[in-house]
Amino acid sequence: MERSEIETKVMRVIADELGEKAKNLTLQTSLRKDVQVDSYSALQILFELEEAFAITIPDQEIKQAELPRDIVDYIQKRLAEPRDASPASTGGAA
Repeated sequence: MERSEIETKVMRVIADELGEKAKNLTLQTSLRKDVQVDSYSALQILFELEEAFAITIPDQEIKQAELPRDIVDYIQKRLAEPRDASPASTGGAA
C-alpha cells in the first residue's frame, strides 16, 4: 500500500472520530494539544485503524503518537513487515 493511501485512511479515521474538531487537521496537527484527543477518542481511533488496515496496534503506540504523521509512520512500517506463518498454516507435522 502506498504511503499516500495510508495517509488518506488515517486522516479519514481521525476526522470521522473527531468530527468538527478535525476541521483543520493535517499530518502535523498535535492530537493532544490542537484537537484535544482524549483517552476514549484515542481508543476509538485505535479500533478503527485496526479494522481499516487489518492489523493489531498496541495501545501504547497510539498513546505515544503525537501527530497523525506518527501513526502513518507506524502503520507503514507494520504493513511492510512480513506476515508470520502460523504452524497450523504451514502444513508441518507436530
